[in-house]
Amino acid sequence: MSLPENKKRDVQTSKKVKLYLYGSPMSGKTTFASGFPEPLILNTDGNIQYVDSPYIAIRDQIKMNGRIKETKFAWTVFKEAVDEIIAGQHTFKTVVIDLIEDVYEACRVYMYDKLGIEHESDAGYGKGYDMIKTEFLTTIKRIINSDYNIILLSHDKIEEVKLRNGTSITSYTVNLQEKIAKKLAGMVDITARVVLDDNNNRFMDFTYNDYVFGGNRIGLQQTKIPLKVEEFKKVFMGGNK
Repeated sequence: MSLPENKKRDVQTSKKVKLYLYGSPMSGKTTFASGFPEPLILNTDGNIQYVDSPYIAIRDQIKMNGRIKETKFAWTVFKEAVDEIIAGQHTFKTVVIDLIEDVYEACRVYMYDKLGIEHESDAGYGKGYDMIKTEFLTTIKRIINSDYNIILLSHDKIEEVKLRNGTSITSYTVNLQEKIAKKLAGMVDITARVVLDDNNNRFMDFTYNDYVFGGNRIGLQQTKIPLKVEEFKKVFMGGNK
């Protein structure tokens, strides 16, 4: 190992997009993500028929060897895809994980089989949860830290939260366990929600507060922009400071 040169980097030219985007089904997340340069979609839900980008289906692969059923778990398919992407023998520049919560569930199923359990709690106090979390986050961290644009897509979870004064407020977050979701948000530069106005116009909302999951680390001052790649690039590359 050798230390880097003691010289400031030009982050404007070296920056890769690391984005966590969530919203309701059919809100335009996948179409938006496929507008980035040379995308490869790691797709979990099969809703890919209207997107022309190349993709890998992240699902269990089952084949019969005589009377014996052999299963390659979706998590194994995902990890193999990550290994090939990181190896770099391709021309893709953007990796889209669609949907990240399905990938997490695939990891859980894989670990259940590996540990011989039916639920995390079966492995002893906290052990199953920690092993699944470590297996998942280690692999996700590898792909996020790679030299590609990385876009994580998720469905949203909308809940009504009762306040102490008797009123209620709507909470918007991702469809994933809170601890895992926060870990992922800490790995990316921007976490945003897709919102639609009354005229069905789509926007990317960067709002962060106690009831909205979002935020950014690049100094964005705007809270909302149109859900268009060219608009996103303007604020991302400039930091909108």
